[in-house]
Amino acid sequence: MGNASVGLGFDPRGNLISVTSSSRDFGVKESGFGLARGPLLNAFLFQVFNTSSFYLIMGLPMMLYFKKLGASATVLGVVASLGALMNIFQIPAARFVERIGYRKFVLRGWMSRSLMIAGVAMVVSLPLRIDEATRQILVLFLLFLFNIARGISLSGYLPWISAIVPESVRGRFLSMDQAASQTALLLTVALSAIYLQAVDSPAAFGALFAVSLVLAGLSLLYLKKIPDAPISPAAQEGGEEVPWKAMLQHQPFLKLIIFHAIMMLALSGGGLIFIPFARDQLGCSDSKFMILHLIWGSVFVLTSLSTGKMLDRVGSRPVLGLAAFIFGIHWLGWGAVAAHL
Repeated sequence: MGNASVGLGFDPRGNLISVTSSSRDFGVKESGFGLARGPLLNAFLFQVFNTSSFYLIMGLPMMLYFKKLGASATVLGVVASLGALMNIFQIPAARFVERIGYRKFVLRGWMSRSLMIAGVAMVVSLPLRIDEATRQILVLFLLFLFNIARGISLSGYLPWISAIVPESVRGRFLSMDQAASQTALLLTVALSAIYLQAVDSPAAFGALFAVSLVLAGLSLLYLKKIPDAPISPAAQEGGEEVPWKAMLQHQPFLKLIIFHAIMMLALSGGGLIFIPFARDQLGCSDSKFMILHLIWGSVFVLTSLSTGKMLDRVGSRPVLGLAAFIFGIHWLGWGAVAAHL
């Protein structure tokens, strides 16, 4: 049987317990779909509703809304970069996560996010007598607060999920998690495309943001059902300081940070350039944008379903290298289109 390590798992009633690696692996090695039960099912459902909600409030619909208001490329750049920039708040928030507890910390953050979504829906849909520039500023301010709450709460979500998912199936869990959320996203994109074909005013986007609020509420319901992970007494008392200097001096970690920064720069810049380019140069309508996103999402789901076992078998580095290579080809292709080659 080899060396069995001790970790976390679930009993038949869904309670978090201490188990050996052999008992944790039983019943989930054959298929990633076996993970979608018990407490982990709540994690899947949370991600499904949360992804759809986030897409409506920070994805293509929000970019199209600002474009409807006549926003400049600079404003679109600010909107596109908010999510990545506000992730910096994970650094100061990290020291408080274990003191408060994973579950409580993340729940507070997600509740705060939902309040900001409600504010955006009100500003966009209510017939307020304000000019478009002022409306842009109000929505930008609320999105700024939304992404601060998101950045802070994310520092608790990832270690929480990592603590309750057995390491031996973590790759399959993450791939199934992505596939489930992207499948829901495809449905969201399709319905949004149908809706945007029938409406044309900026105020009509308020309905999409109201749906985002409803989906955020549903994600909170399932988030509350995910069991908390145990935390050591020393960590709860704040006795363990985060060794930032030692972490940055650790070469593998430093290389990962540099890789992530470069990839985020490419993804953020590419996503921003595509919208004004496709609208101004290719004449894409709002519904066509959604159809293009639907095609992209379909490919994403199929890819996610096929990479789970690959991650567990070969590790993350080869998969990340392959993804970076494909991204390079992708952006070279868009460069050729922009240059009319």
